Amino acid sequence: MKRASKVLLTVGAIYSLVISIVFVLCMITFIVLSLPFFADVIRQGIESGEITTNMESVDAAIIFVQAMYITSAVVFGILAIFGFINSSFAFKGAKEQSRKLLILNIVFGFLSCVEINAVGGILGLVALSIWGNKEKNAIENKE
Repeated sequence: MKRASKVLLTVGAIYSLVISIVFVLCMITFIVLSLPFFADVIRQGIESGEITTNMESVDAAIIFVQAMYITSAVVFGILAIFGFINSSFAFKGAKEQSRKLLILNIVFGFLSCVEINAVGGILGLVALSIWGNKEKNAIENKE
């Protein structure tokens, strides 16, 4: 079980790095889409009828869309930060297999949307508790 935990944490760390880079690219895309240049594109689309909206005015629709893009950029930025933190904890957790690092892998695995690390952390904790119980029983049997 310990080996499976190490493999899952290593795969999860690599996946976390890749997904964090994708999150950063999405964040940059949404930041660019919230620029004033794209406000003119949205205005032209609404005025020409290509984009339909239930907003009272064109300006309200533009403000709403820009706010939506900025909010999406912030969310992707937070996910990217959690992903990079998760990746570093996963590499350390795979190497050291300590309880604290495995618990951090579980927490940041869920926060960064990389459940592989959460599963690896759970398997690592189970393996540590089984190994700890076997060691405790061996000591008791010697006495």
